[in-house]
Amino acid sequence: LNDLKSNDSVIRYQAAMELGKTGDPVAIPPLMEAMTDKDKYVRYWAASSLGDLKALEAVPMLIEKLKDEDELMRYWAAIALGRTGDISAIKPLEEVYRIEKVLNTKIGMEIALDKLNWLKKQQQVSFSAPTPTPTPLPVITPSEITPVLTATKKPEVLLSPEVEKAIQDLRDEESLIRKGAAFTLGKMGSKAAITPLIEALNMETNIEIQVELISSLGKLDATESVDILTQFTASPEERVRIAVVNAFKEIRDPKTVPSLIKLMQDSSSSVRKATIDALGVMKDNQSVSYIIPLLKDKDQFVVQSAITALSKIGSPEAVPGLIELLKLDNKELAQSAAFALGKLGDVSAVESLIEALNDKDDRLRAGAVFALGKLGDRRAITPLISALKDKYWNVRYWAVTALGELKDPSAIEPLIAAYQVEQDPDIRKTMEETINALSNKK
Repeated sequence: LNDLKSNDSVIRYQAAMELGKTGDPVAIPPLMEAMTDKDKYVRYWAASSLGDLKALEAVPMLIEKLKDEDELMRYWAAIALGRTGDISAIKPLEEVYRIEKVLNTKIGMEIALDKLNWLKKQQQVSFSAPTPTPTPLPVITPSEITPVLTATKKPEVLLSPEVEKAIQDLRDEESLIRKGAAFTLGKMGSKAAITPLIEALNMETNIEIQVELISSLGKLDATESVDILTQFTASPEERVRIAVVNAFKEIRDPKTVPSLIKLMQDSSSSVRKATIDALGVMKDNQSVSYIIPLLKDKDQFVVQSAITALSKIGSPEAVPGLIELLKLDNKELAQSAAFALGKLGDVSAVESLIEALNDKDDRLRAGAVFALGKLGDRRAITPLISALKDKYWNVRYWAVTALGELKDPSAIEPLIAAYQVEQDPDIRKTMEETINALSNKK
């Protein structure tokens, strides 16, 4: 704790890093104070460690850091929020995600949102799960002829007053009340609301209320609503179609895949993007051949979603299309394609990724270096060693990490030479760890 107050910034950031590993909540207030440190690396590690410590009291501060001018600060704030497990951070994360322009930072926000939405779903399942009621044993009544079994009455589902009131409000004449009731039922997580919501959707003509009803059915994981939701994929209203896609993403029923595949041809780029996102979350292999053509979509956000979905599904069929994207003028998409190639693990991409190391844009070079480390092909060793001299710190950092992943001791001497001239303390630290790890491989 005292090291956080050192005059040496290296000592401070090392202290911030180590405190996250202690699991001791005593470290939380000093780490929150370190979030305002003048050194950026101290701030990064303070945020990371607060996430590791699941510091709920730091959540408001981390949310505020999502708006920081420093893109890496925004990235680490998002990652930390995901680690805290506080689902109240979902809405702020979604808001900044929509306007974030830096790809790496968006990826960090995606990681956090995926984790928090998963936790939210687990809580909803736990909250809505009915308590098992033991079935009474049949009572045998004496009879001179034959024993008679007493009928057992099926237990009634007891609704909370709030749920019962919201269900009644679905039939109210006032549209605002119906909309509020639909929202409330989705938030409460009561499975008993599914049938009333389906019935209301079947009768509702107000577009805004349709969207709310569809959204709530998705939140309730209502597989029994798939048929009626499928009918609404043909709605002329874009927001209704998007709501259906998002509901399908929550429900994750294989029966929805044909409808989602059809929606990938929708005239709305927003619908196409939402549909690809849903199929990526569902990791449906049969959709791969339909997603690949959208790597050439005219909308860059659709292309980004296609890249992300294909990397999640993990099909080698996507590799040629992703390699083509490395040549794009849009370097954010090219970098994203490089990351995806690394995750897919197909070594047929090695030569193209090595060639990308000569690109003038540091984002693509960094993505290519990252991918080469993940692919683990020895052809990348010499190019990665050359990348240790890159003028951009993100390329040098990922080059060090990649050489560590390749686990080839021949990289030790070049790493030592690069260490002698490296000025960035974070990269120097990573170099030390990598050199030690490779030395143990000898």
